[in-house]
Amino acid sequence: MMRVPFFGLPAVALVLAVASLFSAGCNRQLEMITDAPDPEEIPPTDPENIALFYQISPDQAENLMKNNRELVIVDFRSPEAFAKGHLPGATSLPWPAENFEAFFQPLDRKTKVFAYSDYTPDHFNGVLKVREMGFLDVYWLSYGFPSWVDAGKSIIDFEGQTVPRDIAEALSAAEKEAGGVAP
Repeated sequence: MMRVPFFGLPAVALVLAVASLFSAGCNRQLEMITDAPDPEEIPPTDPENIALFYQISPDQAENLMKNNRELVIVDFRSPEAFAKGHLPGATSLPWPAENFEAFFQPLDRKTKVFAYSDYTPDHFNGVLKVREMGFLDVYWLSYGFPSWVDAGKSIIDFEGQTVPRDIAEALSAAEKEAGGVAP
């Protein structure tokens, strides 16, 4: 009597798996794919026309400010909010403003632009507009002015004096509340 070697259950399972692959036929996903588009019909990716920007944390923003002398820092909040406290080196350019494009017009498009605002969603359109104008190195402060203050970073007033911590925290809380965010 001839003995048939026993390969065990794992070997049988492997043989069945391989057999089922061969019997299944073609990959069903490949059958559903239509003809590929003509490469001539695909528009090229032009980085200058993509509305991209860098969203950065307060620590990253502080590092950016320290290491880039030619950096343009723009505060999109109201002139009143700017006067009460803003990031060092910032220029007040409320969004939307009539002089918005005029402010950026003389700048080289290779200039790095760092912008921030409060929690007002419409201000986000300001950074998109800067990018639309051809600036490729555009940075946006995540969660705006309040995140800067909440991270313990110093702010200055319209006279260039450091704003006391308790007043800075009150300004941050007020902007959060105005934006519908619990302080």
